[in-house]
Amino acid sequence: MTATMHAEALRRLLPDISERTAAQLLELHRCPTPERAERMAIELEGARTLALQLRQALIQEAQDAA
Repeated sequence: MTATMHAEALRRLLPDISERTAAQLLELHRCPTPERAERMAIELEGARTLALQLRQALIQEAQDAA
């Protein structure tokens, strides 16, 4: 998989992750529980990981284009 294809695949995941994260934050706000807070922390860590992977893929894409 090329860096461009990898970056695009990761980018396509962003809307789903953002919707899911927003819904979980609202649920945590409405009804805070330790379990919901833990799920939110896990979701945020996953989003962080995806953002870092996308960053790396974009850097690689730029290097490949140079």
